[in-house]
Amino acid sequence: MSKQKDILTTILENFCVWMMILLQTVVFLGVVFRYALNKPLIWVDELASIIMVYITFIGSAVAVKYNQHMRMTVLDMVLSPKNLARWQKVVDLCSLVFLAFLVWVGWRMVGFVGGTMTDILRLPVSFVYFAIPLGLALMVVYMLAGTLVKED
Repeated sequence: MSKQKDILTTILENFCVWMMILLQTVVFLGVVFRYALNKPLIWVDELASIIMVYITFIGSAVAVKYNQHMRMTVLDMVLSPKNLARWQKVVDLCSLVFLAFLVWVGWRMVGFVGGTMTDILRLPVSFVYFAIPLGLALMVVYMLAGTLVKED
């Protein structure tokens, strides 16, 4: 499982890097065409938004893998190590339940926008919305993997 997780993480990290490069390129082209050439590209904003959605949700999954999401650390200073470990298990369980719920809601959203197309690029809106349950499901996978590692 660890090797598979490492391969998955590498793929997701590379995906995010390439999407950032693509996002910067698209926005740069948009600025150049709009202000230097006075011929705005109408698809730039839509494509940049779609790329940003994928970067957000896939990048959030990678952040879960490395335990880099923001969190309140006040209890770290107050609780004993034993009680802090217990509290962390409660927080992890609540997070997992909430993420699983959001995966379900996200999947329903994908189905809800089924036949709709984006205005300019004519891409299925479900493709854009798919980033939500995908990223959240990856967060669940990483949280479960991290929880199993903590138990060892």
